[in-house]
Amino acid sequence: YGFLVAIQGLGSVVGAVTLASRVSTRGMRNNLLVGLFLSAIGIVVFGISRSFPLSLAAQFVIGAGLTNFRASNNTLVQMFVNDDLRGRVMSTYQLAAVGMTPIGALEVGYMGSHLGPMKAVVICGLIILLSGIVLLTSLKSVGMDEEPS
Repeated sequence: YGFLVAIQGLGSVVGAVTLASRVSTRGMRNNLLVGLFLSAIGIVVFGISRSFPLSLAAQFVIGAGLTNFRASNNTLVQMFVNDDLRGRVMSTYQLAAVGMTPIGALEVGYMGSHLGPMKAVVICGLIILLSGIVLLTSLKSVGMDEEPS
């Protein structure tokens, strides 16, 4: 478990360095999508893996993907929200991103106890992958085709 968590942390460092190299809004958007899809694929691979080296590689990818996604998402929300609404929007965003985690953990725990942990992890990865596909197809409808004002 220690190795799995450590390699995910190493992946997060690599993801943060990758994110720091992005300077344009277009690069941030691409990083958001790459991070989302990388983490989804990593979670699915981790869920089906029966090999420790493959699980380590999946955790590395998950760490890099989640760091890219979370930081890009946070940055883009702040860039696209008007100054007078930024505090309210960020507090709502943080409530959704952090405050809902315990509820999601209960749902995943319930799923894991009834379906098994491997299936629960794979289902979670597939839900993230589906969310990424929805995001990819709806970018223009949410104003992501324009530069922030």
